[in-house]
Amino acid sequence: MPIRYENGSIEIDGKKHHLFTGEVHYWRLEPRYWRPVLSALKETGMEWVGLYVPWRVHDKGVHQYDFEGKTDERLDLPRFLELIAEMGLMAYFRPGPLIVSEMACGGYPDWLGHAGPEYMVWTATGEVPKGFPGENNPGSCPSYLHPTYLKHCRTYLAAVNRAVAPFLHQNGGPIKLYQLDNEVSLICRNAMFQSDYNPHIVGPGGEYHQWLQAKYGSLEAIAYGDGMRSIEEIAPPRDLNGFGKVPFSWYFDWAEFKEFILAEYIRRLRKIHEDCGVKDVAFCTNLNPHRPDSIPTNWHEETRACTGCNPGIVGYDFYRGPFLSRTGYGSIARISRMLSSYFPLPWSAEFMCGFWFEDYSGGSYPYAEHHEFMADTAIAHGLRGISWYMFHDREYWGGSPVSSKGHRRCAYDALCTIMRFVNGAKDFGSLREEREVGVFTYRPYHRHTFLGDPMPADDSRVNLGPPEIDGIPAGRTSREVEGLYPLLADAGYHPGAIDPDVNPGALKQYRAVFAPTQTFMDDATQRLLLEYVRDGGTLITGPAVPVKDLEMRPAGVLGSVVSATPAGSLGKGTRFPTALGDLAVEGEWYAVSGEPVLCDASGRVLAAQTALGRGRFILLATYFAQSDNPSDLAHNHELCRHLLELAGVKPYARIDVKNVKVVVLAGGGETFVYLLNHDRRAHTVTVTFRDSRAGYLEDIRGGEHVRIAGNAFIADVDVKRARLFRLVET
Repeated sequence: MPIRYENGSIEIDGKKHHLFTGEVHYWRLEPRYWRPVLSALKETGMEWVGLYVPWRVHDKGVHQYDFEGKTDERLDLPRFLELIAEMGLMAYFRPGPLIVSEMACGGYPDWLGHAGPEYMVWTATGEVPKGFPGENNPGSCPSYLHPTYLKHCRTYLAAVNRAVAPFLHQNGGPIKLYQLDNEVSLICRNAMFQSDYNPHIVGPGGEYHQWLQAKYGSLEAIAYGDGMRSIEEIAPPRDLNGFGKVPFSWYFDWAEFKEFILAEYIRRLRKIHEDCGVKDVAFCTNLNPHRPDSIPTNWHEETRACTGCNPGIVGYDFYRGPFLSRTGYGSIARISRMLSSYFPLPWSAEFMCGFWFEDYSGGSYPYAEHHEFMADTAIAHGLRGISWYMFHDREYWGGSPVSSKGHRRCAYDALCTIMRFVNGAKDFGSLREEREVGVFTYRPYHRHTFLGDPMPADDSRVNLGPPEIDGIPAGRTSREVEGLYPLLADAGYHPGAIDPDVNPGALKQYRAVFAPTQTFMDDATQRLLLEYVRDGGTLITGPAVPVKDLEMRPAGVLGSVVSATPAGSLGKGTRFPTALGDLAVEGEWYAVSGEPVLCDASGRVLAAQTALGRGRFILLATYFAQSDNPSDLAHNHELCRHLLELAGVKPYARIDVKNVKVVVLAGGGETFVYLLNHDRRAHTVTVTFRDSRAGYLEDIRGGEHVRIAGNAFIADVDVKRARLFRLVET
């Protein structure tokens, strides 16, 4: 029977499983400790073992391998897989080719990582960039689609597959989930002009030209093809000097092509495995953090690339230091909500467990409370699968749930606490959060951000700067989209994600949707938003109004209803006094059409509404979700609340302390209530439900019963901790 994902679970041979794993590195442990470590893992309630297979460790010369432990007993991969099978566990199998894992050359053999420039990534200036972090970690990143590199991969992966063939799912073995490389991102060398200009990619008839031919069909259909005799004469952009002087699509196509490279590489690796006879497994890959989200690591294209005879799956890598800041909490909440809006099994393929230090003199020890709170945060906001990385200590890694000898620590108890909830719920995978408001994401705006970002894999910020389009800098709209999630949460709402290319039907789920916009948008997406309003929705949009398509030709579907005229620019930290308090705003300022619904003390219009059909547009005059600083946004959440109340949208539960969040999960005939405190102080909170409830809340971890009086209850919650209640209705 096929493997599939449904209602937050992975179904194998007709049986549902929870995708919770612990990462165990057999080659980093003495074999006598394999069983104690795996026993500890199984006793948490997990069914899965994650395991990298490092090319450089098993490599004993060019295309010579030891998978049987002939040179080192720790390399006996079949023996380790036999133990997994014997213990009734399943394997999340990760053979690379790249694994990173704090290894030299990212786990590539030296002869590959130090190969000449022929099949390495080239920058726009023809340089071969350093591929791996750290001064003592030389080497370069291979050009993913280069035939020489793929030939080496094919030889290595064929050897891996011969060694593990008896352990594949199709042969009754434990390998059910099979990873297609690790964090496919050209080792984070994937900025706009940083990669990949290898001649195989951009030379005449190369991958770039083949992609253009497949996308457009002919030279005549390419806006920037004027004066060319064939597609093969088109060169990719190498800097921003021509931006605004040539069709924008020249740049946007290069950004889209970079997404294609990553997904196509995954697709070709899958084909290599299938040619080796690996077919009846679930292929997957993992996504390292990039901002804006899903650029250039396109979550949806990479999912399709993983799809073979069984559906593919992607998982996101979460690494957050102790303790979770407001920004860290908000990031986990946002990504978890996005994953659960798009995918049937929202999953983290690597979820930090321990830390990549062994010396904790700096004070960043990952306490058990951090492990528990981080997992609770992700689960509350949508994750239904977690792969804890690492389950045990090793070189360059400490603070894990168990030691390299199998000793169990406080962090182990934290994982057991989480797994008791996962396995104790009647149908954990089906638990869903009610969401009252949508946040609309438009990929071309994120591609605009990508054009000027020197390091998209730096997830500490969204880059803001050139190039501008109609006065709006790259990054402005992406920052607004991301900033809306924590701002709406502070207002007491629970946002879901909408992408017109992925889940356009989700628009109909929400009475109100926030959709930050620029001056351009394709005609079909404009019509989608227009119909949403006509059918009764409230679209909170702006500050610019789309009046052009992606080729910057007139396309005024939305512009025929609402309008916005540039009126200046506001510096960082600008504050407008209003009846809601002082609002912190930043960026471009517009005079907007419609009936004013919010003005500042001097009468300047901050938001105006325009009716259409059974719905309305609310057009904002500037940006109000740009800052990560809570003091800058002390009152901005009140603007969210004010606009949503105009739309008749109320949160299903409201809490009186902004830094404590309430999330209600329902499914499988059960309802659970999470209280999550990301503040630095313990709090007593009052939670008020929108609808009356009769009964009490049972703390499933502490046993306390909390009475619901009318539609409200009072509870205490500690610093950086969660409380989890089961609702018992009477």
